Amino acid sequence: MVERGHCECESVRSPDQTDTAAQSSDTVVHLTDRQKLLLIELVDIEAIGFRQKTTRDAVAKRFGQSKTGDDLGRDFAALSKYKFTDSQPGPNGGIWLTSKGKAEAKLLRDESSQS
Repeated sequence: MVERGHCECESVRSPDQTDTAAQSSDTVVHLTDRQKLLLIELVDIEAIGFRQKTTRDAVAKRFGQSKTGDDLGRDFAALSKYKFTDSQPGPNGGIWLTSKGKAEAKLLRDESSQS
């Protein structure tokens, strides 16, 4: 299970901060448990890269039959802000993991399988 605490060495920022340091690659990003689960779900269904995208609703359904992509909108927005996901609107659009998101998701999945 993932702890909500942080060590003194982490720089914790919320997704709604506009500080550009929050978007730099060397800054430690604090994700919520649900955001971590979203990353793991995206890597599990292999939504990696534009050609292997999925919809936000498809990912949300894996959390519960009554969930929609709109229910998880803030979480998807945070993942996008930190460059873990990318998306394209429209009928041929969708959401997918970036290479940074894929690496983070695999790390999180490995951590959760060890506990």
